Amino acid sequence: MTEPIQIHVSSPEETRRIATVLAPTLAGGSVIALEGDLGAGKTFFCQALAKALKVREPVTSPSFAIVQEYSGRLPVFHFDFYRLGSQAEVIDLGLEDYLDSDGVCLIEWPQIAKALLPEETISIDIKYGEADEGALLSDARGLTIFNLSDKQRKLLQP
Repeated sequence: MTEPIQIHVSSPEETRRIATVLAPTLAGGSVIALEGDLGAGKTFFCQALAKALKVREPVTSPSFAIVQEYSGRLPVFHFDFYRLGSQAEVIDLGLEDYLDSDGVCLIEWPQIAKALLPEETISIDIKYGEADEGALLSDARGLTIFNLSDKQRKLLQP
């Protein structure tokens, strides 16, 4: 596994740009796991990525539904495991079927399912309020992205 990259953004537009650059590199079976505190921007990133994948309908947080399905360039399956209490619940949800599909899986709060995710899962850890030089800004985020391909790394490097 290659070293993670760290990207500091100071606005929602910069976060959207990262999702827009990443989207064309994704194929059926791609999995992105997003971690971060409440309000860090996981759902926003998923919304931006879904839009870049040509999803036309509004993408909402699946906190209560656990999974939302969308049609775009590829099917998009947006999960939120925050309310799940065990790995067995994730299995009962049918995660394996989604992972084996031709869609892109976006998983918020993936910690409970880490052992079930493919080795090539892209992991994004979003830290709220982190900017370059350690300044705290309300729209600033620090994204640490793990498990990118060489092509993805080149596209996302500043």
